[in-house]
Amino acid sequence: MAKLSKIIKKLCKKHARKAVRNKATTLIGKARKHKVKELKQTWMAELLTQGCDSTKAARKYLKQASRISIAANDPAPTILCLTPATSARSFALKPFKASPCSGCAARRGGLCQCALKYARRNKAS
Repeated sequence: MAKLSKIIKKLCKKHARKAVRNKATTLIGKARKHKVKELKQTWMAELLTQGCDSTKAARKYLKQASRISIAANDPAPTILCLTPATSARSFALKPFKASPCSGCAARRGGLCQCALKYARRNKAS
């Protein structure tokens, strides 16, 4: 049985990582590692069955395979977290801190000054 070279194995892992990273849904931790390992193993098996010995042919195949897997497996994008726009200032309607200041305007229906200050700093940087 033929074996793949170390370089081709590295390429498989690299392209698997790229394919997982470029997906719309982000995987975290062990799920991401498992997906990378799964893709790497499938591509290595396909390279073995095709008999790709040269690195150039393997690179070409892996580039094509990673593009296909990214495009084919992307589900509809899901929104994980909604944050209001800073221009709307609706984020400042509730107190910014867990234990707000005693004179916080957001407690009385106004805008929280701490939240506005934080938004200004983030906008500047």
